[in-house]
Amino acid sequence: MAFVLTGTVSRVDQKVGITGTLINPRTDEAIWNKPDDKNRTDIFAIQAELAQAIAGELKTVLSSAEKKLVERRATEDPLAYDFFLKARAERYRAAGGRAHHGG
Repeated sequence: MAFVLTGTVSRVDQKVGITGTLINPRTDEAIWNKPDDKNRTDIFAIQAELAQAIAGELKTVLSSAEKKLVERRATEDPLAYDFFLKARAERYRAAGGRAHHGG
C-alpha cells in the first residue's frame, strides 16, 4: 500500500520545526501525525528521526544499509544544504513543476 507524506517546515534564524502527516490516500485518513516543535538546528538529525519514525509507523524494518542511507549526510554544512534545497526548488519551478530525475 502507498502512503502520502505531507508536512510543513518552518525556520526562524537557524532553528527548524517540522510537522509531518502520513495519509492513506485510499481513505484520506491521517494514520500518523508528528509535530516537531523542538525547533532544533540540526536539519539532518531531524530528517533521520522523521524517516525512522515513519518506517516505524509503517511497521517497516529498515535493513542496516537502509539505516545508513537514512543517517548519511551529504554535507555537514547546513548552509550548503540550504543552497542545495533552494537550487532544487528553482529547478523544479523552472521545469514548470515537473520533477527532474537524475543528474
